[in-house]
Amino acid sequence: MSEKNRRDVLKLGTAAAGTALIPTVGAAHPNSNGSRDGSEIEIIEVTTISESNGENISGIVIERDDSREYYIGKLSEEKQQVSINQVSRSTYQSMTTEVGTLSHESAKKRFSTLDGGKDVVKRWETWTGTNGSCDAYDYTHRKGRIAVELHDEVDEIGASVVVSALSQIISASSLGGPYAALLTAAVSTVVLGAAFLTDVTEFTVGAIEFDKSAFGWNQTFSMTKGGTGYGVSMVNLIPVEANPGHPGRL
Repeated sequence: MSEKNRRDVLKLGTAAAGTALIPTVGAAHPNSNGSRDGSEIEIIEVTTISESNGENISGIVIERDDSREYYIGKLSEEKQQVSINQVSRSTYQSMTTEVGTLSHESAKKRFSTLDGGKDVVKRWETWTGTNGSCDAYDYTHRKGRIAVELHDEVDEIGASVVVSALSQIISASSLGGPYAALLTAAVSTVVLGAAFLTDVTEFTVGAIEFDKSAFGWNQTFSMTKGGTGYGVSMVNLIPVEANPGHPGRL
């Protein structure tokens, strides 16, 4: 996937999140606005700064309660590790504006000089599949999951940092546009909204597209799901939120 397409896919995936239509199961959303701490997180963009031999340096922008946070992440597929640094806007811009001109070794050196970095992810795995044909469009429903093991509990690391790490994993993967958009739309919803993830180090996020017929119309939806444990099957994940539209189709 080209870098422009990656950024576009992530923006579209986030925009597709919409507004919840189906009530949350269990304790996933104890607060009235649908999040466990009253905050809202949106993934604005993920920009690949450099990548080589399974290593990836990316910039991630998160919007939290109308305020933007900037992160630089380093991912190693071989070591199954993701480290994240929160940086200033100027530092973020100085690194992301050098895309295409900054060598990977130079990007790694720049990353090593950043302060306050956190080792976030120990390992991860993704799964994708289909969920039948869409009745509204010439399209095949997608479904996908991402499982992660963290170095510390979600609330100890921070929801924004965890969301940034998962966003980088999805962006750097070979999932392809539709699946990347689907999972990106699910990650921030589940990590921030699911109270059962507060004190865990292993969890799985899933998303699945489906249709519902009502009043003579076929309506398109996607469901985000989550659960504690590494590699939980889609059927055993807890529904967190349902939204109109198919993120993978945009």
